[in-house]
Amino acid sequence: MTSLRALNLSSNSIATLPDDLLQGMARLKILDIHDMELTRLPETFIPKGVFLNFADFSNNLWICDCDIVWLPKLMRWVASWCWLCFVSAVRRSLKTTGEQNDSRAA
Repeated sequence: MTSLRALNLSSNSIATLPDDLLQGMARLKILDIHDMELTRLPETFIPKGVFLNFADFSNNLWICDCDIVWLPKLMRWVASWCWLCFVSAVRRSLKTTGEQNDSRAA
C-alpha cells in the first residue's frame, strides 16, 4: 500500500481507526473520512512525511478538547479541507434555536 494516493473510508459506521493506519503511505494525497462515527484521532494518526492535498473530516462526532487541537493546525497545510467540530455545531444549533443548557436549573 505504499503507492496508495487516495483513501476514502467515508459514509460508514466506523467509530475508530487504527492509530497506525496511514503508516507507510508517504504518497497519500487524498484522505476522506467524512460521515463516519469518529470522535477522536491521535496526533500521530497522520505520520510525518504524509502531505495531503485534500482531506475531509466532516460530519463526524468529534469531541473538541485538548486532544484534537492538532487537527486544525494540520489543516492549515492541506490545500483543500473540511472538518467540523461536533461540540461547536451543537452549541451553534442551541444558540440559534434559543435553547439553553443552564446547569443551575432544577
